[in-house]
Amino acid sequence: MASYAFDEFGNMIGGESSEDEAEQPPPAEEEELSVAPMETDEPEEESRAITLHEDKQYYPEASEVYGEKVKTVVLDEDAQPITEPILKPATVKTFSVLDTTGVPKTAGYTTQFLKGLLDAPRLIRNACLLGSLHCGKTSLMDVLVERAHNAEWDPSKTIRYSDTRKDEQERQLSIKMAPVSLVLPDSRGKHFALHLTDCPGHANFSDEGTCALRVADCAVIVVDAVEGCIGQTERCIAHAIEHKASLTLVINKVDRLIVELKLPPTDAYFKLCHTLDDVNAKIAEAWDAAALRLDLDSEAPRLSPVDGNVLFASAQHGWIFSLESFASVYAEKSKVDPAQLAKRLWGDRYFDSSTGQFAKRPPAEGRNVRSFVAFVLEPLYKIYSHVLGEEPATLKEALLEVGVKMSKEDLALDPRPLLKCACRRFFRDRAAPSFVDLLSQWGPCPLDRNATKVKQHYALLQGPRFDAMCLGDANGPLCVHVVKLLSTPDAKDFVAYGRVYSGRIKAGNRVRVLGEAYSPEDPEDQRPCIVQGVGICHGRHVTEVLEAGPGNCVVLEGVGAHVAKTATVVDDSSDDPCAIFEPPRFDDQAIVKLAVEPLNPAELPKMTEGLRKISKSYPLARTKVEESGEHVVVGTGELYLDCAMHDL
Repeated sequence: MASYAFDEFGNMIGGESSEDEAEQPPPAEEEELSVAPMETDEPEEESRAITLHEDKQYYPEASEVYGEKVKTVVLDEDAQPITEPILKPATVKTFSVLDTTGVPKTAGYTTQFLKGLLDAPRLIRNACLLGSLHCGKTSLMDVLVERAHNAEWDPSKTIRYSDTRKDEQERQLSIKMAPVSLVLPDSRGKHFALHLTDCPGHANFSDEGTCALRVADCAVIVVDAVEGCIGQTERCIAHAIEHKASLTLVINKVDRLIVELKLPPTDAYFKLCHTLDDVNAKIAEAWDAAALRLDLDSEAPRLSPVDGNVLFASAQHGWIFSLESFASVYAEKSKVDPAQLAKRLWGDRYFDSSTGQFAKRPPAEGRNVRSFVAFVLEPLYKIYSHVLGEEPATLKEALLEVGVKMSKEDLALDPRPLLKCACRRFFRDRAAPSFVDLLSQWGPCPLDRNATKVKQHYALLQGPRFDAMCLGDANGPLCVHVVKLLSTPDAKDFVAYGRVYSGRIKAGNRVRVLGEAYSPEDPEDQRPCIVQGVGICHGRHVTEVLEAGPGNCVVLEGVGAHVAKTATVVDDSSDDPCAIFEPPRFDDQAIVKLAVEPLNPAELPKMTEGLRKISKSYPLARTKVEESGEHVVVGTGELYLDCAMHDL
């Protein structure tokens, strides 16, 4: 083999020898090479790619196992207690205590019977219950509802049926007006459709009473027999006179004179007389102050048990009576006329047992007690003394003498429920009819009071629509006065509550909602909408009806979104000029401010929407934005704003 020499840089010194060239084989002939396209197989690329540990998939995805439409939740271990479910059931917040079963099966009327009464305006009465705080308006409503449902509630529990909100039940205080429509018979067995409204008694919520007076024809003033006519009662009387409502009186909590104060029957009579005289004095004072301004009659109305516009009650123990209804107890045993006997059971009237006649002077011989004490109060005192003082064995026989049957389970009750049970059964067929007699006699028919209300509150006092409303024409143009927005149970929407003055409102009607700023010259504040439903509110449930005519107080669905506080609903097809009912004039002012802000700034739009609902739900509440950017709620008092913040 040849040896080669290299320089210091590694280059070979000299050229290649000829021997080496000869030893090299000759070059081979070049072959034609066909280049095939390169195959790109993705799995091969993925197999060659580097996969990180956190990207590796050891188990299939949940969507691959259960499907794409199945919602799955993956939680770490011990992320929540074992008592809490991983998937919580869908819950809807409710702010109202509702009865979803509708009209009870035990009620003394059917839905068809109710709808028939709604078409007879002469058998309709619209009234509101006014009074001071804790004077017994809600308990009085319980007595009427219990009779209308033909049920007997647990005597040991306080139902407060018209307090439909949960915070009202917790506070034991009425916050909002509660419309309750009932079908009840009078003492002759004739049924009436009563559209009643339970109004709050607290001074901060007087605006609710103002809205109730707009749809009511009669104001039932409820007075505590012990407290008498206090400042808030005087305020309610003056406000009812401002709305030209008929006045009636219920002296409630008469049982406090017997159980708490332990007054003798004669002293209890004088206390009732003093309360009645005080109420009449306040009525006369408020009447004289408003007579010239409202063009009232020269003489103020005077309330008297003899006339039948005063009732005596103990709503806690379930009894209500008038002089005539109590006289009917004696008429069942002796042939006397209850109406004639009732006229002799009040005032300085004395019964002479020797002659069997009534006289204005006490008899020379015998008992020197007035007839109301002898025939009304003393029997009441005896019932209370028997129930609270006797043993069950003798009590059963004593109550049987007055027609009250008690079972062994009833006699084993505590004294307070036992007393309520005994009084309720004694007055069962007389309590609610006495109240209906009061409204049927002294509460005007809606057709008779339409003209007074329209002339006082309607802005346009002429035209065919005005004439139809004054007459209550069911075939005339539609006009409904919406006075209040009632929140739905989930507090997400509102339904409108108002009174029908003319025409007939039915589901599916195309109507126009005229706001408070509407006028024929500036018709911008109006919204067209479709009525989605018409119902009659019974407090804790609503009965849907196909249509409702003049004189009825109804609940309208699908209208609340277009109402700020009050509105006038008219038909959309009518071309005659129309106006609105003037906004209510309240006897109070919103002067207390409260600044609010969300804890989470991202929830500012939600808070703004809540403030808008607060303004719609509370008649006197106002919400605004100050120059500093603060959101402010303005109300009538501390309790008023506390309830508004609870709703917010």
